[in-house]
Amino acid sequence: MKKLLTVMTMAVLTAGTLLLPAQSVTPAAHAVQISNSERELPFKAKHAYSTISQLSEAIGPRIAGTAAEKKSALLIASSMRKLKLDVKVQRFNIPDRLEGTLSSAGRDILLQAASGSAPTEEQGLRAPLYNAGLGYQKDFTADAKGKIALISRGDLTYYEKAKNAEAAGAKAVIIYNNKESLVPMTPNLSGNKVGIPVVGIKKEDGEALTQQKEATLKLKAFTNQTSQNIIGIKKPKNIKHPDIVYVTAHYDSVPFSPGANDNGSGTSVMLEMARVLKSVPSDKEIRFIAFGAEELGLLGSSHYVHHLSEKELKRSKVNFNLDMVGTSWEKASELYVNTLDGQSNYVWESSHTA
Repeated sequence: MKKLLTVMTMAVLTAGTLLLPAQSVTPAAHAVQISNSERELPFKAKHAYSTISQLSEAIGPRIAGTAAEKKSALLIASSMRKLKLDVKVQRFNIPDRLEGTLSSAGRDILLQAASGSAPTEEQGLRAPLYNAGLGYQKDFTADAKGKIALISRGDLTYYEKAKNAEAAGAKAVIIYNNKESLVPMTPNLSGNKVGIPVVGIKKEDGEALTQQKEATLKLKAFTNQTSQNIIGIKKPKNIKHPDIVYVTAHYDSVPFSPGANDNGSGTSVMLEMARVLKSVPSDKEIRFIAFGAEELGLLGSSHYVHHLSEKELKRSKVNFNLDMVGTSWEKASELYVNTLDGQSNYVWESSHTA
């Protein structure tokens, strides 16, 4: 096990930063430093870059449930078969959802739609903006009728804000965050429904919209969609019921993005690690998994885990999850290791001394 962990650690550090998410980071999210002299592995960066190019340039945005995501899955499965892995395709349903676009003054704005709100008409909705403050009843006047209500997060629930806007005759609601965030906020209507579209955006985008006169919103309902996990298995010879080591990455991406960093980089490193490790003797079963529909809420990984048998769960020992390993935030020279219960175990100790 220690040799396998060392090989994986060095391979990942050749390409980027590795994160193993867990419920607790105590005793530490330990950073393992590997010197340049220890990085003599047949990891080929050009192979990884080639995969990134195919995913992000040839295919482009790989939104869950779309033809582009399925095309990516076929590419990944083909790459795994060429490595002589035992490839399985695990399909799953995507819950019905709303997706769409928002623009103003010639600029596209990322959004997240509220489950329980309504779609727009097919052609979309172009209307004046109405600044409704925090969305109290008193914040709405007769001028709100027929407009898109722009509301700041805070004080009231999202549902209360949306219902107040609907009662005032607003055609749609845009709720913007009251704190900085990397992604648009998702308005949670707590299981309630409203008859108008409700979307969430980032703080900076909402503040910019307060200076604009109108916006165009197009929100479409997506139903009966599916996604898929691609699983490539390398089994040891002559060993029954071996421990399982996972190397995983999600391959779907968000709208308006080619997804090179998030997460073409993680997917490409996973596939290159599969190539490197195919000739490394091991007494462990290694499962390389490309998860679908991660950006919709970890749907692919959740589906996979929930369909593992009790025996497989007991055999599962460690997961190397690769997400955004190609990043300019800092030099990619550290491996972050967390344990589920916050206690040291063999995997943590092996990584610590790798």
